[in-house]
Amino acid sequence: MKRDSRRAAFLSDCPDFVIVDEAHTATEPGGVGSREQQQRHQLVHEVAKDRSRHILLLTATPHSGIEGSFRSLLGLLSDRFENIDMQQLSEQQRRILARHFVQRTRGDVLAAWPGEVRFPKRDPIEDTYKLTGEHQKLFADVLDRLRRRQR
Repeated sequence: MKRDSRRAAFLSDCPDFVIVDEAHTATEPGGVGSREQQQRHQLVHEVAKDRSRHILLLTATPHSGIEGSFRSLLGLLSDRFENIDMQQLSEQQRRILARHFVQRTRGDVLAAWPGEVRFPKRDPIEDTYKLTGEHQKLFADVLDRLRRRQR
């Protein structure tokens, strides 16, 4: 949908309700980002411009640690969030944001649907691999070099 040839057609016939999955990939790259991410951001931004349209942004990682990217994601929901300082939110701003932003953790989901939802259990096992021949020599050389650099 990011191709210019289909973009105009999509935007002219865009439905009233749009769901964007993996929405964190549609944040404004802020100078550092792929061409695809920039195109994705531009398309979703165009879709979101029509404030009569309903847009649902789904992501498991809304905040990657880059506040500008997070603000650009929130800006797709409302212009008032584009320049908001996330560190200095007033109580009123928090209430407004809460009407647009829903976050659920695994604990929230398990509490809401006890016995119905099953997340896979993490099995943190470690296993060893025996290096031989050239692989062992390469590993030993790299390890030796790293140890000499630390001195």
